[in-house]
Amino acid sequence: MSDLCLLFKDNSVNQMMVWDAVYLLPIRERLGRLVKGNLTLMEGDVSLFPYHCGFEMQIVGKPSPWCGVFTEDEILEYEYRQDLRYWYGTGSNSPTKNVMLPIVHSIANILSSKNLMTPSLLVMAFTHDNQINELASSSGIFDTQALLATDQMVEGRRYVSSWITPMRGTILWERLSCEGRGYLWAGLRFMGGIVAVEECSDGPGKSCPVEKYSSYIKEKVDKAGSFEERCNSTMRGVESSLGSIFVDLGLEFLSIVQL
Repeated sequence: MSDLCLLFKDNSVNQMMVWDAVYLLPIRERLGRLVKGNLTLMEGDVSLFPYHCGFEMQIVGKPSPWCGVFTEDEILEYEYRQDLRYWYGTGSNSPTKNVMLPIVHSIANILSSKNLMTPSLLVMAFTHDNQINELASSSGIFDTQALLATDQMVEGRRYVSSWITPMRGTILWERLSCEGRGYLWAGLRFMGGIVAVEECSDGPGKSCPVEKYSSYIKEKVDKAGSFEERCNSTMRGVESSLGSIFVDLGLEFLSIVQL
């Protein structure tokens, strides 16, 4: 989706630079006192070390020594840097925050359809971490989150990027049918945990009636305007074609995986 949006631009570096100036120097000075020999660490080095922790764990399949370099408070400060990166870069406060609304809108329409999910009860899609963040930000989960400060951590914030894409992120939209309740319900899970849409969470397991959730997303779409307007795109019919990827298995770029 980001590639289809000509106006897409990740500007989060400006917000991260402000926070870097706050939290990196004390960590660099602490680590510098532990170094033996002729080696001088720079703030840019320190900001990359936590990356090694996460990626090396995934590559070698065991805890990385880099993970023990930082204190718990320092890891939380780094986590906040990632929050700023995603929030201002591809999230709810990015210039093109609504780029994934066509996909979320199509999901909401499927959930609210009168028939069972088609073409099957389980439909899966795979994408990049930035697109997962864009999906999460368009889902309605973070619509009540205030702006994230860049010069201090916002404690108790609803938006925490590691809940969305720690290394491999998963978002699940599910349709629930509860006996005797008279409704179909839409539920959302991030990484297996139930997350409520605060504007609509009065159903079982913090779920929302599917018709109400579909209307809520439709209001977001109407307010945001068309994809062509938001992205200065010359392509026509983007929203309708994107909605078909979950129901039309005849599209040339899709394949069926037999388990």
